Amino acid sequence: MISIQGLNYFIGSQRILQDVQMRVVGGELVGIIGPNGAGKSSLLKLISKENHGYSGEILINGKNLKKYKILELAKFRAVLPQSNYLAVNLKVLDIVLMGRYPHFNYKPSSEDIRIAKCCLDEMGMAGFQERMIFTLSGGEQQRVQLARVLAQIYQQRDGILLMDEPINGLDLEYQQVILEKAKDLARLGMCVICVLHDINLAAQYADQILLLKNGKVKDFGPPEEVLTEEAVFDMYHTKVKRIEKGILGYTGILPSGMG
Repeated sequence: MISIQGLNYFIGSQRILQDVQMRVVGGELVGIIGPNGAGKSSLLKLISKENHGYSGEILINGKNLKKYKILELAKFRAVLPQSNYLAVNLKVLDIVLMGRYPHFNYKPSSEDIRIAKCCLDEMGMAGFQERMIFTLSGGEQQRVQLARVLAQIYQQRDGILLMDEPINGLDLEYQQVILEKAKDLARLGMCVICVLHDINLAAQYADQILLLKNGKVKDFGPPEEVLTEEAVFDMYHTKVKRIEKGILGYTGILPSGMG
């Protein structure tokens, strides 16, 4: 479980986040949406302990985040960042084994290798383990990176997965593959938080949505409750038409013109 109370974060004199309150329980996929500069990535980096210097409280499974050592946290918390750029052309299996680093000291065990291969298989990449990463398409590379974070939190029922725009630049097929896997992990009992730009994909896959604007939480709750036409206009200054859940299976949002 992740519990955030009274979170404030500054970079220099600029306030990035203001009095953020949020609670995520195991079994939920939470989507964070909002305009550019809303503080979405900053919030995710604070939860992952990548960024520091905040006030307020972040509790991870009941323990203050500041009291976790990085290695302790890394054994059950994995992060899929916006950019997965690699400077070195490595084999796919070696990249996925990076997710196992918190779990071994010097070299991976046969079990670590088995887990890495299993995670590649789960992402439909079993035949790619000996391929060099630079020979893969963008969507294939992103599936390898997701296999890496899956390997890090493999079978961790209290695991936490943080994803920052994981489908950015991907085609429709790979968007669905990655978000379906994120949803599956939530169903297994993990806490999954995903920053998304696409409102409709957030509505389709998220159990809860956090609306963030100018570093402030505008609303937090189920998509059908928070994604009103008025709320979307307030967030993006764009008039929209809401399509009710019964037609699509989720609450849909269609642009109808600029305000």
